[in-house]
Amino acid sequence: MKKNYWPLGILLIIVIGVVLLVLLVYISLLQPNLKDNSYLQDSSIVEKNTDLFLGETKKFVQSYETQVYVAGISDLFFPPYSIKAQKIERKNHKELLLKVQAHNIVTLKFIPLVKNPPKILDYKVYTMRYYDKDYRDKVDHLPQNLTESSFDFYPPKAGRWKVVLKIKILQDGKEKEVYLQRDFLAK
Repeated sequence: MKKNYWPLGILLIIVIGVVLLVLLVYISLLQPNLKDNSYLQDSSIVEKNTDLFLGETKKFVQSYETQVYVAGISDLFFPPYSIKAQKIERKNHKELLLKVQAHNIVTLKFIPLVKNPPKILDYKVYTMRYYDKDYRDKVDHLPQNLTESSFDFYPPKAGRWKVVLKIKILQDGKEKEVYLQRDFLAK
């Protein structure tokens, strides 16, 4: 009787496919997600503390409304990961347009919504152009007044830009960080 090696060949191809699939998943987990930098930190740190980041941001949004004004148009900053739902819900969502290679004055205003909101200690402004390698360009902005201030935003390239606010607040006697973001379109 003649030996047939077809079943072993088919089994070997299946095993090699499974090993390659496991290796591909392992390699993909080691790579950072460059398209999502909502909290300006490594994705592994954010994954471990997601509830902490989201909880603090949710409390801040219930205490303050963060408005942004550009060229006579006003809209709001939102917590990361809730923007997509907000865009769908809000019928009057406004596109904030910037001029490329021009000075655009952006005004931020923090409006308290409750009687005793957490105290804003400081905030920093970061700008990011989607799908660029330069992903944490800090805007030189030293706010003199923590409830309303303006800064000059000079986008060097056209495209969709994300502006992230990293806000330090004092809540329950502890310093905490809150992150808000907003998309701008530079033409």
